[in-house]
Order: sequence, then C-alpha cells, then structure tokens
Amino acid sequence: QNTSGANVGLFATASGGTTNYAIVVPSTGGNVGIGTTAPTAKLEVDGTTILGTSGTSFAGLMHGVVSVNPPSINAGISTSFFVALAGAVAGDRIFLTPPSTFNPSIIYQGADVVAGGVNIECKNVSGAVVDALVTSWAYLIIKP
Repeated sequence: QNTSGANVGLFATASGGTTNYAIVVPSTGGNVGIGTTAPTAKLEVDGTTILGTSGTSFAGLMHGVVSVNPPSINAGISTSFFVALAGAVAGDRIFLTPPSTFNPSIIYQGADVVAGGVNIECKNVSGAVVDALVTSWAYLIIKP
C-alpha cells in the first residue's frame, strides 16, 4: 500500500511472479485506475476487461453520435453506403442506432466493419425513390 504523494494505491506481486498489479486512486478527481498511475476517467483500465461472470474480454468501448447521410435509393433497390467512425478497425463490433425519425421505407440489412468505419447495406422497400435526410445516429464500438 502506498499512501504518500498524490496517489493512494495498492500494489501487489503474485508469489514468485514478475508482474506487478496496481490499483491507483489519486487524491483528487475521484478517478480509479487499474494498471495506470494517472487515470483520466472514473474507471480506467489499461488492458483488456471482462464484465460479469461469463463475459468475453474486450480492450475498450467507444461511443458517440455520428451524422449519417444515406444515398437516394430507387424503388426496390439495395445499395450500400459508408459511415465514417474515427478509431474503428476491422474486427471491431459496431452498433449503430438510427433516430426514431428515420424513413421506414428503408430497411437496414447488415453492415461490414472496415478500417475507419462501417459499410451499411440497405434496401428501399417502397414503390418510389427515397431520399433519406441527414440524421444523427448513436454508435457503440466494442474493441475486442
């Protein structure tokens, strides 16, 4: 245990091990760090994380809102468009949530995660051209 200086921390080494483990609570800010001595969030973990008793490990979460501008789509036609998401890489799990005001004539059929974002497949199921408006979508990226 270290209570000197700006941080309060618990540092441990497994018996016979060479790896040190640390939980640090700076004296100001109320942030907690695991594997870091300068946490910048309420809980910051340097390394992979498992949540729950049967969870799968992941390296990080990113979330926010992104402006999406679907293309004009002719009646009965499928197409794809790209949504840029900074920090996204192939292998990430990306969840996009359109706003409640999105056009019900467009069915979003799937997505392909690529470096820098996601390609979204969609189909116009109406009998007319649909020109969807630019809207804000929420996103969540899970980094494996």
